[in-house]
Amino acid sequence: MTYEKKYTGEMVLNCLDTQQAKAVVVIKECVGCSRNTVKTLLDELEREGAVKRITIEGLGFGYVKTE
Repeated sequence: MTYEKKYTGEMVLNCLDTQQAKAVVVIKECVGCSRNTVKTLLDELEREGAVKRITIEGLGFGYVKTE
């Protein structure tokens, strides 16, 4: 039996842009999965260099696509 991911990094990337950082809660709503799933996917994408985490003043941090 093979395992197929229901949610992918590509889905997360489709919710992000290169200018405006988005918080995990916004990304999870866009993708339609849990916060933990989004965090796992973002961690993978960050290791690959596809996204970066930046500070959002007053809100903590968010993520943007790298160019």
